[in-house]
Amino acid sequence: MVNSIVVNQLRVSRNIEESFIDVFIVDYDYIFATKIRDDLEVFGYTSVIAENLLSITEEVVNLKPKVLLISMELPYKSGLEYYEEISKFLNIPVVFMLPEKNDLNDVLYLNSKGYCYILKPFSVKYLIPVMNKAIKKSVKNIGETGYIMVIKDVVLNISTNTVMHNDNIAELNKDEFRILYLLMSRKNSVVGYDDIIYAMSVTGIDADNAYIDICIKSILNKLKRIGVKNFVLQVNGEGYIIYG
Repeated sequence: MVNSIVVNQLRVSRNIEESFIDVFIVDYDYIFATKIRDDLEVFGYTSVIAENLLSITEEVVNLKPKVLLISMELPYKSGLEYYEEISKFLNIPVVFMLPEKNDLNDVLYLNSKGYCYILKPFSVKYLIPVMNKAIKKSVKNIGETGYIMVIKDVVLNISTNTVMHNDNIAELNKDEFRILYLLMSRKNSVVGYDDIIYAMSVTGIDADNAYIDICIKSILNKLKRIGVKNFVLQVNGEGYIIYG
């Protein structure tokens, strides 16, 4: 069992800002976990995979992700046992991954506790809505200010779908927010049209390059009204980039 003194002494040998880790992934199949991480990255979620299944609690407590995505079946303890241990240190939403042939008692227990779960195997189209819900729950746990992203004094608030600069605020519609969130999450990297279209298609939006350009133009106009210029740049017709 991990105690608070040990937790305070732990160090994670990874150059990652803990405040920007959205999802911590725990699964015995590293290839499967890597696929989940890559899928989440397309949608702007920063994810980390557990490196050592013997030190899951330590890693989670140190990195302080917004959501824990953990397999119920693990070699040393069940995912539920790990979560109950982690909950002593962090108030963090959890999504359990259950095997296709699951224990009915596990399902009944999770339902009784109101825990979220998803059955393996699952596609990204089923995963993303579940993660969106978990992230929103995490934002509620953080407080009324919500979870924000900041680049060059431009503040994106994911709990209110607003962007702010120097106390000036602009509201974004769902598509504008989704695009700006994706671009800010992948700052300093070109986000191609295909990536943006794919991210939107999972939420039921049938977009094309022209529609993306229209959304970007609207975003730029709203940014201009709050005093921000040249925040989103087009790259040779390939996509868009935000430098930060």
